[in-house]
Amino acid sequence: MQAQFKTAFEAGAQGDDIILAITESQLTSYLSEKFDSEETPLFTEPGAFLRDGKMTIYGKARQGYLVATIKIVISAGIDATGQPDMRIEIGRFLGPSPCQRRSLAVFRRLSKRAYTGCGWACGNRVPHLSKLVFGTEFMVMVGKVK
Repeated sequence: MQAQFKTAFEAGAQGDDIILAITESQLTSYLSEKFDSEETPLFTEPGAFLRDGKMTIYGKARQGYLVATIKIVISAGIDATGQPDMRIEIGRFLGPSPCQRRSLAVFRRLSKRAYTGCGWACGNRVPHLSKLVFGTEFMVMVGKVK
């Protein structure tokens, strides 16, 4: 996925459209890498689904002896400035979960960082999205560096 991002941003720096297609398996791998690299991960065993204009993320949250299955549904769109507009619609924690508030807060930051910190930035310029399209098991983002 990093090579795909790099190629897209190089094209964007030359004035071409930035086009990124992200699959469920790529998003799941990205989340796994991010959480596996943390000393105390937000959750483990992530699974990502891209359907009907939404991202649905599943995983296991742990705190001490407590384990809870989580489900977070994020609607994705584009705001008036061309930036991603990701809103958590549903945050379900199946079972006791004392880390519910932390989980939602961290996931909000992670979803924003996925856009700006995962390579979207071209120098100090961030691409402006013009399209965000969901298919079954993938999403496509199109934008330009302005």
